[in-house]
Amino acid sequence: ESLAQRISRDAPEEVAGPLLRLHGFELLDEEGNVMNGGADGGGVVTLATTRDKAERIQRQSQVLDSVARRVESTLQRGVSRMESATTRLGRVLELSATLKMILRLQFEARKVQDGSGLDLEAGGRGVDLRDLTRAAASAAAMEELLSHPSLRPGDDGETIDAVERLRPEAEDIARRVRKAAAGLMDELTTQDRQHTTASSLSRLGATLQVYFHLGELPDAVWESVTAALKSAEKASGQLFHPGALKKMKESAEKEARGLAEAELAKIEAEEKKKSGGSASTKDSRHRKKRQESIYQRLYLRKLRERRAEAAARWTEGVSDASGRVWNLHRVLSRRNDPVSRRNFLEVVAEHPVPSGFGDAESRLVDLQNRDADVWSEGLSRGNFSLFTLFWNQMSIGLGGRVQRLLNYDGGSLGPDVAALYPAVRSSSLGMVTEIY
Repeated sequence: ESLAQRISRDAPEEVAGPLLRLHGFELLDEEGNVMNGGADGGGVVTLATTRDKAERIQRQSQVLDSVARRVESTLQRGVSRMESATTRLGRVLELSATLKMILRLQFEARKVQDGSGLDLEAGGRGVDLRDLTRAAASAAAMEELLSHPSLRPGDDGETIDAVERLRPEAEDIARRVRKAAAGLMDELTTQDRQHTTASSLSRLGATLQVYFHLGELPDAVWESVTAALKSAEKASGQLFHPGALKKMKESAEKEARGLAEAELAKIEAEEKKKSGGSASTKDSRHRKKRQESIYQRLYLRKLRERRAEAAARWTEGVSDASGRVWNLHRVLSRRNDPVSRRNFLEVVAEHPVPSGFGDAESRLVDLQNRDADVWSEGLSRGNFSLFTLFWNQMSIGLGGRVQRLLNYDGGSLGPDVAALYPAVRSSSLGMVTEIY
C-alpha cells in the first residue's frame, strides 16, 4: 500500500481540505473549531479573495495610467514650448552668424581697398610684398565666406543684397591678387642663377606665403617645378638629337674646309717665297692629299669645339633649371606660416605628386622600401625632397633620350654619341659642383 493511499484513508481531510477551502468551504474538527490548512496558521485563500485582489489591482492600474497620461501631457506641452523656443533661438543664432560673416566680408574688402601703395595691376612688378600678403589673406577669407552655404544663393534664387554687391568686388580682388602672385612667381623662378640673391629668395618666400593664404601653394610649386623640368628637357633635346649631332658635324666640316684652304694657301705662299718665287712642281694630287690632311686635323679640332660649346649650352640650361628648383626647395624647407606654424615643404609633401613625376616617385619608393622594415606604397613624407624628385625625373628622361639616340637609324649615331661623353662629363662636373 502506497503512502498516498494510507494518507487518504487515515487523514482524508488533508487531501480534500485544500480543494474545499479553495471553493470557500471550511473544515471543522471534532470540537467544532475551524481547521487551518497552512502550517503557519495563515488566512484562507479563496477564488473570491483572489478575484477581489485582481479587481483592486486593475483599479489601481487604471488610476496610475490616468496619472501617467496627465504627466505625459504636461511634459509634452513643456517640451513643445522648449522646442519652439530652441527653434527661434537657432534662427536668431544663424542670423547672427550670417550678419557676422557679412560684416567680416565688408571689413576684408575695406581692408584691401584701403591698402596703402597696393597696385595689383602691376602684374607683380613694383608690388609691396607685405601689402600683397595681406591682400592675399583677405582674398582667401572673402572667398571662404562667399562659399559658405548661408551666403550663397538659395535653391529658390533668394540672395542677400549686401553679399551680392560685394561678390564681384571680392572676385576681382582675388583675380588680381593671383595675377600679381603669378607674375612674381614667374619672375623669381625664371631668374638666372647668377642674379639670385638673398633679396630674391626673400621675395620668393613672401610670394609662397601669398599662395599659402590662397590655398594654392602645392599647385603653384609643382607648376614651377614642371616648368623647370620642361626647360631642362628642352636643353637636353637641343644636344641629344640626331639633327643637333648632324648640325655639329656639318658646321665643323664647313669651317674646317675654309680654314684648310686658307692654311694651305698660306703654306704654299711661304714655300714659294722660300724657293725664290719659282712655281711649285708638286702635282695636284699631292696638293689635294696635303689639303685633306690639313682638313682632317682642323675638322677634328672644330668638332671638339662644337661639342664642347653644345655641352656648355646644355649644362647652362640644365644648371639654370636645377638651380631654380634647388632655391625653391630651400625656401620651402625654411619657411613657415607665422600663424599656423606649418612648414611650406610639409604642405607640398601632403599634396599628391603630379603624374609627370610618377617615374621618379616610383623609383624613390623602391629605394625607400629596400631599406625599410615596413612596406610603403607611397613616398615617405619625412624624406620628401622636391629637388630629388626633379633630378630623378630629369635623369630618367635624359636616359631615355640617349637610349633612343643610340638606337636611331640602326645605331649609326653611336660613335657620335660616345664622342660627346668627354665634353658632357667635363661640363657636368662643374654644374654638379655649383649646385651642391
